[in-house]
Amino acid sequence: MDTGLVRPATPPPARVSTEGQTVMIDRASAGLPLPGGTAAPAAPPSQASPAPAAASGESPVPDPGSTARLRSSGPYSAQSASQSQTARLRPPSPQTGPPAPAEPAPTPAEPVRDTTYHLRITESLREQYLQTGTGATLQMAIESSQMALDAVKPGDAQGRALALGTRCVLLRMAYQRDKDPARLAEAISVGRTALSLTGPGDPAYSRHVSNLAGALQEEYARARAPEVLDEALATYRGAASALPAGSPQLAGMLSNIGNVLLTQGLKQQSQPLLTEAVEVAREAVGATDPDAPAFGTRLASLGMALVGHYASCGRPPGELNEAERVLNVALTTLPEAHPMRAQVQEYLSSVSALRAAS
Repeated sequence: MDTGLVRPATPPPARVSTEGQTVMIDRASAGLPLPGGTAAPAAPPSQASPAPAAASGESPVPDPGSTARLRSSGPYSAQSASQSQTARLRPPSPQTGPPAPAEPAPTPAEPVRDTTYHLRITESLREQYLQTGTGATLQMAIESSQMALDAVKPGDAQGRALALGTRCVLLRMAYQRDKDPARLAEAISVGRTALSLTGPGDPAYSRHVSNLAGALQEEYARARAPEVLDEALATYRGAASALPAGSPQLAGMLSNIGNVLLTQGLKQQSQPLLTEAVEVAREAVGATDPDAPAFGTRLASLGMALVGHYASCGRPPGELNEAERVLNVALTTLPEAHPMRAQVQEYLSSVSALRAAS
């Protein structure tokens, strides 16, 4: 399949949540004791030299001079003076009346409702998953894509299509990891909806086509249901016919059509389908700039179609040599880590076996 077209551009991969913020409390304004307490202010010095201050928790020692004056002045005793001074030192009574209203609790932060914001996070997580292969990261990306979908404003068809298309890709990746058919079924469902919201004039149109058709081809590989592959082929053909002449997206559509025709032709051993697969693959290569990143994959698709046609259609002379030449060029063009390199090498081995058997 043409990986140059299938790779989604939207956004990045697994669960994204907004962490709670730490609430800083002003202990003084909240009525809490300050660390270490606060020392009481010292009493003003008396004209007569006072006795040393009493330790905390003990009754104060009365001034002997003041006690004598109180004794000689009337019915009051030193005990009355001590009680009066104790009353002055007693802490004030608690405030009576209704309590002061409590400060309102901090309001939780509102969740971010911005589709573009969540799609950026989703794409970042998807890229991270491609680098690490960590299942938790992929799950976070899937949940982030749902947040992007929930944040779409009413009437924003383009934003909804982008969020659905991104989710389609991630769910297909999850299926490839855990082989859960429910993931693939949801990928197909959201892919169909995303494509229905766009048209040929939309910059993301070809991407939505490839996302859906790719998920359908994955389902065909799982269940071998011919009608699923028929839908994938119809999806690609409809997109190719809707694109204007000279569209840069057309070559990718043609290459994908050739791949589906090759699969169908080999399954049915149909010469017409295999012949059309070769013709469409040649057209796709001819419409691709040799410096384009997808040139190697389209060359590889053509070489595979030539091998399939040669093996099933009477072994036309010269076709096997052409297939070998095209596959070797594709192998030198594809990057070292490209996933199609192993498949190209397998087809080159088939060329050698077919040549030995002829």
